[in-house]
Amino acid sequence: MNDRQLKYILTLAEEGNMTGAAQKLYISQPSLSNMLAGVENELGAVLFERKTARMTLTPAGRCYVEAAKSILRIKSDLERQLGEVRQHTRGHISIGCGRQICTFLFPLIIPAFRRSYPGLTVHLFEDSLSVLQKMLLDGELDFVFSYEEMHGEQLCCVHFLDEEAVLFAPPGFCLDTARQVEGRRLPVIDFKELDGKPFVLYKKGNRLRELTDRVFETFACTPEIVLETDNWQTCIGMTAAGEAFSILPSHTILDNAAKTPILAYCLEGQHTRSLHICYRKAVPAKIAADFIELAKQAISDAP
Repeated sequence: MNDRQLKYILTLAEEGNMTGAAQKLYISQPSLSNMLAGVENELGAVLFERKTARMTLTPAGRCYVEAAKSILRIKSDLERQLGEVRQHTRGHISIGCGRQICTFLFPLIIPAFRRSYPGLTVHLFEDSLSVLQKMLLDGELDFVFSYEEMHGEQLCCVHFLDEEAVLFAPPGFCLDTARQVEGRRLPVIDFKELDGKPFVLYKKGNRLRELTDRVFETFACTPEIVLETDNWQTCIGMTAAGEAFSILPSHTILDNAAKTPILAYCLEGQHTRSLHICYRKAVPAKIAADFIELAKQAISDAP
């Protein structure tokens, strides 16, 4: 069963007669008739009822036609996808990501992607979200990791992961209310006990600060803000020095915090922000799908 046979029999089914099908296929009627006889002999089944005016499909013929359509459609999709891959076996893709999460995400994602597309060079751009969003809209980037969903005629956006807000506490800090809860990675604390405690936080206007402020509002807690910064490493350093508490996202910070003597706790309830992968529709569908799947798998496999 080859492509030529599949296409010829589909044409016979569409035309309903040998003469019309032969003319449409630009072959002789005897050649088409011999081909059909050969296929039926190979299958051990009659595909058409030969009537005076018209050829109609038998039950076996209907099965063959449906299978032929599926086979040709799958082959066409495969050829299209392979063509997209071949076009991008050399070249580059451009990815935008905020500085805060770059050091966490890309050592996990890029090696996996490079193994699938060794000929592609990855260009990474680290900047504020507003700058990266504009670059994506202007066609200067192929992908952007964004805490906001981006929509447009030329864009696609998929959910990537949820980051949980985690409390980081100075060395030696201890709360009697801390307890282990099934399904939570860290001990859970009663955040209300931190009312009036010193905190180092991200500056106003940062999306992480928006999440942090919602946490304080939820627990009716008023912090003593001793420092505002744009750098999570400053937050970790101040906490490790015993100067303040801080609230940071778990995915990006926990591995770094583990290298210090500071403590980490979950908060009551769910306090998260969503990270999305936004990309241009001009990116070949196969490349985009593989990048997203590999990125999600890399994060899922991370310790």
